[in-house]
Amino acid sequence: MAVKIIQIELSEPVKPIRLRDALGCDVQALVRLRGEPLGWLYFRHNEVPVSRQEITSRVAQHFTWPIYEASLRHSLRAGEVLARQGQTLLAEAFQAGNTNPSPGPAMTVLVILAAKADLKHLPACLDALQKQTYPKANYEVCLVSLGPAWPEAEKAANEAGLVLFSGTEAFGRAVAAARGELVALTGPAGVSDGGWLAAVAQAADSASIVAVTGPLLPLELETPAQQEFASYARRPVGFARQYLYKQVFSIPPENFGLPLNAAFRRDFLLKQCADARFKAGFGLAQLLHLHYTALQEGFTVVAEPKAIVWERYPSALKEARRQLQDEGQSRLDYVKSAAAEELKSRQMLEMRLKTTIRSRVSLARSARKLKSLARR
Repeated sequence: MAVKIIQIELSEPVKPIRLRDALGCDVQALVRLRGEPLGWLYFRHNEVPVSRQEITSRVAQHFTWPIYEASLRHSLRAGEVLARQGQTLLAEAFQAGNTNPSPGPAMTVLVILAAKADLKHLPACLDALQKQTYPKANYEVCLVSLGPAWPEAEKAANEAGLVLFSGTEAFGRAVAAARGELVALTGPAGVSDGGWLAAVAQAADSASIVAVTGPLLPLELETPAQQEFASYARRPVGFARQYLYKQVFSIPPENFGLPLNAAFRRDFLLKQCADARFKAGFGLAQLLHLHYTALQEGFTVVAEPKAIVWERYPSALKEARRQLQDEGQSRLDYVKSAAAEELKSRQMLEMRLKTTIRSRVSLARSARKLKSLARR
């Protein structure tokens, strides 16, 4: 059964789900408040059409506490929403009065579109980046060819007016050319949410935060391959902001997301690009290594729920299974590499402790000899 993905924004009048909008499909709706995701609502195909009153009732039933928390963060009046178990029209509770402090100066961001071979969805990706709420003067986009350059990449870059980096160490050269504080990563298979860059920049509000990741949500679930992919693909879950600090092995690798939705401080990223891992390009294995290094060095990684990228799942079964296998292998390699580095660091620590103990024992013996000589 095909699944129709829609969004319900509670700060706007709730619209009913009509039969023509989801004919013969189940409906999966992302509920949001002022762009902040609260969770999913599910409607079976035999429940469609769904009236406005039924939607508001279900929202109040399932999201009472998240609405209350989000309303406090946005300085909105949530009392009417919480009352009468959702029979209140939700939009009436979110009248003017957003007293959030005005944001500070916008950081300059370089958006890197990392592509391997398939560029058929690049126009949709670029269109989403053009519609960002972030000031257009504060971000630029470039295309990085992961591997040898191919004519399609050059043609796409020329048509879109993008700078193309290809060949040896293309990713590192793109990072070095960045003129801003942040480098955001996505790709042709990702369609960034309108507030993606704004959420990323807002989350990176401290110098100790060197990396930001966010949810990767399905853009469509219309083919059996996409539905199978959704069942087995391990993507970050939950819509609560998390601060990750020195929790290297307590964090599952899938919580670090994919290169379709990541951002790093340019200085940190440029330093890491000197590693041999980045000579061949940038993928999931390199992303996991970056997060591991950030946590090991005492920096903070933020999982920001508002930094949403909609991921286009593979529509063909063979392609979906190959991508699942590649992602699984990359995560396994990361776990092995991180465990080996941890073992090495512990062995070095043990050697330092043994050396310290030996030196202290030697000093103690020398002190006893000096005391015995002094007595004579």
